[in-house]
Amino acid sequence: MKKKLTTLLCLLSMVEVAQAQWTIKESELPGSNLEQISKTSSYLVHSMPDKEWDSSNFASAEELQWFKEAKYGMFISFGLSTFKKKELSWGMAQRVLPDKVEKRGVFPREVWTSWADSLSLEKFSKEELVDIIKQSGVKYMVVIAKHHDGFHLWDTKYSDFKSTNSPYKKDFIREVVDACHIAGIKVGIYYSQRDWYHPYYAPVDPAVVDVVTTPPYFKVKDGQTLKAGKQHQKYIDYQFDVVRELCTNYGKIDMFWFDANYWDGMFTAEMWDAERLTRMIRSLQPGILINNRTGVPGDYDTPEQRIGMFQNRRPWETCMTLCGGWSYTPSPVKSAFTVFQKLQSTAIGDGNLLLSWGMKWNGEWDEAQKNSFLGVGNYLRQFGHSIYETNGGPWLPDTWGGTTFHGNKVYVHILKRPETNKIILSDLDGIRIIGSKVLTGQPIMSKQVPGGFEIDMQKMSAIDSPVIIELTASRELMLSDVQSKEKTNDLFADEKVYGKVVATKSLTSGNSLLIELSQSKRVKGVKVECGESTLGSEITLSFSKDGINWDTKKAIVLQHKISEIPITSYQAGALIEGVDASYVKIELQNTVAETLKCMIYGGM
Repeated sequence: MKKKLTTLLCLLSMVEVAQAQWTIKESELPGSNLEQISKTSSYLVHSMPDKEWDSSNFASAEELQWFKEAKYGMFISFGLSTFKKKELSWGMAQRVLPDKVEKRGVFPREVWTSWADSLSLEKFSKEELVDIIKQSGVKYMVVIAKHHDGFHLWDTKYSDFKSTNSPYKKDFIREVVDACHIAGIKVGIYYSQRDWYHPYYAPVDPAVVDVVTTPPYFKVKDGQTLKAGKQHQKYIDYQFDVVRELCTNYGKIDMFWFDANYWDGMFTAEMWDAERLTRMIRSLQPGILINNRTGVPGDYDTPEQRIGMFQNRRPWETCMTLCGGWSYTPSPVKSAFTVFQKLQSTAIGDGNLLLSWGMKWNGEWDEAQKNSFLGVGNYLRQFGHSIYETNGGPWLPDTWGGTTFHGNKVYVHILKRPETNKIILSDLDGIRIIGSKVLTGQPIMSKQVPGGFEIDMQKMSAIDSPVIIELTASRELMLSDVQSKEKTNDLFADEKVYGKVVATKSLTSGNSLLIELSQSKRVKGVKVECGESTLGSEITLSFSKDGINWDTKKAIVLQHKISEIPITSYQAGALIEGVDASYVKIELQNTVAETLKCMIYGGM
């Protein structure tokens, strides 16, 4: 049976990221985009029984309105690993079940905990942060209070492992929250329930499980029942205490951002007493918004390092890094134009973008990262009305981009030039387009044609700056005018996006398969069919133009007999093209396949 995968999935990411990103009622799953994702990658979706969902706690539609209108937020990622210019927590602290336990790249505990002894942040300035906030165009901020390493960036009463015991001596959270209040934007607190430092943290009792290599990374032993460690209740008590501090000591807090995802059952609500915890937060901070990473539904979905699909069933927010990691690292920085296109991609999908960056260890902001943020702010001063306070639609995202609307204005965001150089927006019931204006200045022509509205880009050069067209409709648009609430794009069903099968080759025994294409092709997708013995194996895809120099990408673990792996991917309508190659190589890691068939999809 063919396994389908929505085109928004990009499974070739080299970055280790949390994956469980969408939460949905079981009764709403069938027929949705999320059903297609859950069939292929169940860890991405947490479907909850209706009764459990309905008995949980939520913000009201009125309380969510500012978030839906804001569209763009800043995420300050800073922690002990910044000392080494590395990803937060993952490369330093030994992980604890149920996280995937591995020793590779881990510093001894006595080493990484000592880094706090040199934390002084001498170049950090609250006043500078206020200025950056005002110029960047963001409408809200989330700041890390505690990451998985257990280091507290505030003056907690419940631990000595905190910023006020470092040479910095200050309550960092108070500085950032004050900056947000001064700048007049909403503020949220990131808090990780994971804690690889706390002595009582044990969501899973290691005595009753075996460690496995795929999510949820543990399997209950025969005759045993899954349970927490003996002292974990003390950790839950501590967690209630510190979360209460964060919700009572800093004035108005608008968001609480948890980070222990469901991930195929890896983390559950019971591990944190999450229903009671989230209800306590709402009682302390009326109107607060809470994300979906506690095991209860929360108020919005959280795709990470990927742009979410078009979705207006409930709010969503893509959290993405400005550079190559969470926290400051000296890795390539996304340009202001790239970030703005990602912001456009989230807006046309009816979502938000939360962009992560962080200071250097001394508190100084990286100049290239800062300039990127400020450059996005410049775009927003010119074109922010096409992003802020808009809804995604009324036309759904397509390969070229998509639309947003507010009142009787529709904003066409063109992210990729179509091959025909023309876009046809189909007629909407009872609505005529009575005016058109290119906000960004390109030589684009438009006119009414039978069955729709045509946008002609033949005279336009390459897209290297925002392309936005403002259309005036004959009446104010409403949510009911959006073409469809959700749309499923199956990976290889759309020939114009993914092309046709350009090569097929099979392997009867072995662990490596080399496919030579008849000529150089734009490879856009790879379908792998495997036997029972190959399930659970990791495959690596490599691409070459000459058969000598190879571009290697680590791919997925084969969890199904048929796996469809996108090279081209959607990001809410923005098409990320495949790779040019004359050769494709499939390699199985530490496994010999009794049968393996590979089909390459693409075109010229």
